Amino acid sequence: MTRIGKNPISDRVLTKPQRGQAKLVNIVAKVPGLLERAKAPTPKFFRVLRNIGLTLVTVSGAVLAAPVALPVALVTAATYVGVAGGVLSAVSQVTVDDGAKAKK
Repeated sequence: MTRIGKNPISDRVLTKPQRGQAKLVNIVAKVPGLLERAKAPTPKFFRVLRNIGLTLVTVSGAVLAAPVALPVALVTAATYVGVAGGVLSAVSQVTVDDGAKAKK
């Protein structure tokens, strides 16, 4: 392993991937403040949207993992619903309530 620097977020040493390993991207280091945004208070509306998105992902996963043959259109729709639910949940989680943050 070759040392190439330190991660300012967690002080863990980043290393070059060895042959055959996938190169992982540390999103937290590339987007400053992302971890703080994810931990900050979320407005009620976006908490509801986040939960709806998680429900969509769960239903989509159940349809995709069904042990029976399903129509192609249903599997395709479940895939799109899963992606949409994941995006909805991720965006809703990093939405910050500035009023609650200022009160801290």
